[in-house]
Amino acid sequence: MVPRPEPSLRVDDKDRFVLRFLQGNGFDYVKTFKSLEEHLEWRVANLPVDSEEIEAYANKGLLYFFGHDIKFRPILHINVKRISDANVPTF
Repeated sequence: MVPRPEPSLRVDDKDRFVLRFLQGNGFDYVKTFKSLEEHLEWRVANLPVDSEEIEAYANKGLLYFFGHDIKFRPILHINVKRISDANVPTF
């Protein structure tokens, strides 16, 4: 069994979130800040998703939950192969 790191050495979720944006922007702090702002604005405008908006996709088997991750969060599967065959509205 692999030993777990000490709790004091763990990076919390907020740090991982910021680190992901820093890496994606080549550690350019100005670009990272702008990218984070755009991301957070998008989240405010688009989340949470209303279940009625995706109901047609779920009913056709394009989206479904199956299993969970290590933190017991549900995993959403998207059946991309069936999207072209489905007759559902696009955004």
